[in-house]
Amino acid sequence: MLGDYYKQALKRILLEIDNLIQKMRTTQYCQVYEPIGLPVVEPNHVLPEDLKRFYSLCGGLHLFDDPGGIYYSMTIVPPTRCVLANPVIIGERVEDDITASWYIIGDDGNGDYLTIDFSHERLGRCYDSFHEIHGLRGDCPIIANSFTDLLACLYNNNGQYWYWLLPDFVPLGDAYDGL
Repeated sequence: MLGDYYKQALKRILLEIDNLIQKMRTTQYCQVYEPIGLPVVEPNHVLPEDLKRFYSLCGGLHLFDDPGGIYYSMTIVPPTRCVLANPVIIGERVEDDITASWYIIGDDGNGDYLTIDFSHERLGRCYDSFHEIHGLRGDCPIIANSFTDLLACLYNNNGQYWYWLLPDFVPLGDAYDGL
């Protein structure tokens, strides 16, 4: 019974990824790249199913990049750039911290990133990993509980100010809550 529920829920999530990518292909200032494969992850990490689907359909995308610069643009990185976050953001691996399982998923082009958790315990959670706050307990907000949620929120926000920094965003907690 639980298996059937899980299969149906996963089917809905994968369909949502399909629909989002199709919308983005026809949205002005959005560019969807051709698929080039899946990210390579560490042996003890897991690639979420929705992210597998995403990379099977496209090789990343750029949201709301306009010549006038009025939008907050974000690149969902190609699989070759979906790599461990700590070496990129802070210049070293930190094995004894929860950030050891975070991978780059978004790049704003200004040296700031969005990350996604590939640990079994927190699989798919997405974080604001801008360089000033990456890995700081109490300052590392969860901005989506799944890649699908992140992608939908970024797209539906239409390139406006970061949705998780808006006053009406309902906080999802801090990455370090409960640790």
